[in-house]
Amino acid sequence: MNLSLRNEHTFYVCATILARDMKELEEAVFDALRKGADLVELRLDYLENMEHVDKARIPWNRSIVTLRSQLHGGLFEGDSEDVIRVVKMLLRLRPRFVDLEMDVALKHLNFLPKVRDFSKIIVSWHSVEKTPELDELKGITSKCMELGDLGKIVTMARSINDSIRILMLYRLKNFRYINRLVAFAMGEQGLFSRVMSLVLGNPLFYVAYKERAAPGQIRLEEGLKLAEVIRGEVKW
Repeated sequence: MNLSLRNEHTFYVCATILARDMKELEEAVFDALRKGADLVELRLDYLENMEHVDKARIPWNRSIVTLRSQLHGGLFEGDSEDVIRVVKMLLRLRPRFVDLEMDVALKHLNFLPKVRDFSKIIVSWHSVEKTPELDELKGITSKCMELGDLGKIVTMARSINDSIRILMLYRLKNFRYINRLVAFAMGEQGLFSRVMSLVLGNPLFYVAYKERAAPGQIRLEEGLKLAEVIRGEVKW
């Protein structure tokens, strides 16, 4: 399977894995890929001990490495230096993507070219409380896209209007965003945006392997069926 980003519209089903230990991580990765996921997101902030995570026997070239901070809805308690230390440890394994939160990327601009020698970079920004106004979203999106190979903007939707607002980012008149922008909203009111984003050009469809990483996240089995419909692969 060719997992490079393409100019034509496509997306990859990415199963988010919230494992507590190495054995659970390895088993979950292979099970998710066996079931049909294209990629797996390794939420390393859920691991009780990351000391030997670089020894995990998994296909790193089909993995997204993520250390989500508490500020952005994750469990990681360390600072940006701790994030960089973990990423450095894993770069030699060449993960497909490394997810860096925008504030971490801004603090370590000189580190970004070193990451690109091994992996593509997702620069992400999350709001677990609300969906900002469009002008603020535009500014955040511009910065994430400037810093990363992909930009990921995720907000909390309190209404359908919030979902519509974040979907408007896909219609910004900027050709550089094509197949590079991952933008959708969390929550039950955000489910609409998760689906519509795939039609508008979102290259990564995040689904839950088992436990949901965020409210409104679709489970892997349903996500694979939905992907078949959107891709036109349904067999009658």
